[in-house]
Amino acid sequence: ITTSGSQTYTNLVTLTGLTRLIGTTGTLSGGVAGGGNSLQLSFSAPTSLSGGTFSNINALTVDGGSTTTLNGTFTTTGTQQYDDQVLLGGITALSAPAIVFGNTVGTAGNDLTLTTDALSVSGPGSISGGGALTYQPRVAATPLRGVALTTARGAWLPAVYRIRRIVPPTMST
Repeated sequence: ITTSGSQTYTNLVTLTGLTRLIGTTGTLSGGVAGGGNSLQLSFSAPTSLSGGTFSNINALTVDGGSTTTLNGTFTTTGTQQYDDQVLLGGITALSAPAIVFGNTVGTAGNDLTLTTDALSVSGPGSISGGGALTYQPRVAATPLRGVALTTARGAWLPAVYRIRRIVPPTMST
């Protein structure tokens, strides 16, 4: 679906095939029932994916070149790829065989759970901002591929394997 303006979906969206949404701003606030189909979001201005559950999606790609705000639970059977800058608008959980961030992730003090067997933070990418970070494998015996994770208070941990939960240190005065 291509528009020259914004697209807003406030009710649950059910995918019946490969779906690509293209426009200026995109808002999906009622969740997505993927039906095993892939979803690509290509919005040139800020995109908001919040509220509801985004589940049973094959691959999820966000590549419009702007900022995407995430808040909720996002579960895919394929890769989740976020080429936009990602901001957390609340507690967020991402679950996929592979999660790729091609830009920065700002947690803004919100908790982030990453359940994946392969995490990639590339390009100008970093994960920063505070809140609790839970990084765990989808399959218990799978070692996690390491990345450097930082908060405004400093490093969470570089090159980490088999992490179950990382909580940034508290500062004392």
